[in-house]
Amino acid sequence: AAGGKATPLTTLDPARHEVSHELPSFLPDGHHFLYLSHSSVAEESGVYAGSIDDPPEHQTRTRILANGYGAYFARSTTNAGGWLLFLRQGNLMAQPFDPVSMTLSGDPTLVVQGVGSRFETGLFSATENVLLYRTSSSIETYQLTRVDRHGQPVGTVADPANIDGVTVSPDGTTVAYRKISPSGVGGEIWIYDSKRSVRDRKS
Repeated sequence: AAGGKATPLTTLDPARHEVSHELPSFLPDGHHFLYLSHSSVAEESGVYAGSIDDPPEHQTRTRILANGYGAYFARSTTNAGGWLLFLRQGNLMAQPFDPVSMTLSGDPTLVVQGVGSRFETGLFSATENVLLYRTSSSIETYQLTRVDRHGQPVGTVADPANIDGVTVSPDGTTVAYRKISPSGVGGEIWIYDSKRSVRDRKS
């Protein structure tokens, strides 16, 4: 509480194509935490557990949940365990989770539909007996737009979609972008050729 030196708890794993560790949330013991490993290969993203008592090289590397969004633990009011809450295709799901063994059990069940999100963050929070969330009426869509040197729109690129990871080629004639899947895990890489005004799916 009085401050101190910041030290890393995790390190990125190049073998898993990790680009960030984010959205940490503590488990009830105050030592272990959940976090999202965000990978450039979407299928390798997922939720992991770590401990503030372990150096990076001793953190467990077992994936708890394959998911593109962060997950949060809600303690049960009837037993020592609880629920792992996470988004899947815009729906808030709950699955039994043991915070001691760090294992899921049973199948995920639907809690509420149409929960909003922002990047890898689901817009919800929960305690033992309270759930707070923000609804989303539809999947976020973005329109890639070309502008001139004065910032004025001069045309659009491709169709509106849930897009991220936009990269322009060095000669400025081609745009690569990712269309995110509704589940938040995986997506499609598209290439737009401005000279021919055509787009092609690459993966």
